[in-house]
Amino acid sequence: RTVLGQKVGDEMICLIANRIRAVLGGSDRIARTDSDCFVAFVVSEDAKCAVELAGRICQTISEPCDLDQMTVYATASIGISRMKDRKVTPEVLIRQAELAIETAKAAGGNRHAHYSPGMEIRISRSSEIVQALRLALRNSQFELAFQPKFSLQDGYRLVGAEALLRLNSSRLGWVGPDEFIMVAETAGMISEIDFHVMSIFSRQMGEWRRRGH
Repeated sequence: RTVLGQKVGDEMICLIANRIRAVLGGSDRIARTDSDCFVAFVVSEDAKCAVELAGRICQTISEPCDLDQMTVYATASIGISRMKDRKVTPEVLIRQAELAIETAKAAGGNRHAHYSPGMEIRISRSSEIVQALRLALRNSQFELAFQPKFSLQDGYRLVGAEALLRLNSSRLGWVGPDEFIMVAETAGMISEIDFHVMSIFSRQMGEWRRRGH
């Protein structure tokens, strides 16, 4: 709605809702829980049913949406949770589905993911890393490690270095780039970190030049 405007945004939500309803059929229930979030309750004993429905929903939502003389494209991230125990409440099922949605989004979106108990730990860790990254940007807790590069043609002369980013978080301690880079990309922080790294690198270059290197 922020980009398309209220009228076009509402039309798109209605269009997507109708597409989901057409996939589900008349026996299943669908509800809108947020501006762009829907919950579907599907009654089936077949575990494969939810997977097939999720694939069909992703496909139908990805089709072009012709709205008010413009064509808009959308994708869906779907989380699947199953009631394996009748004691599980609808609130718990929805929470599990939300965790699965976050996993689907982290994997690039336009796909589905099944809830698993380990998701709480992974998403909690990701949330901690996001907070640590914001604090690191504010308090200069990023560091660069320089890996030297040598020429093999003239006596192993030092010709440069590769700058490797490291995070020494006051919250979490040392966090490897294999973990925090993916979180930063998902959280939309990677560009800000890029500029921060360029600043660190420029200061280091200036220091080396002052020393005559």
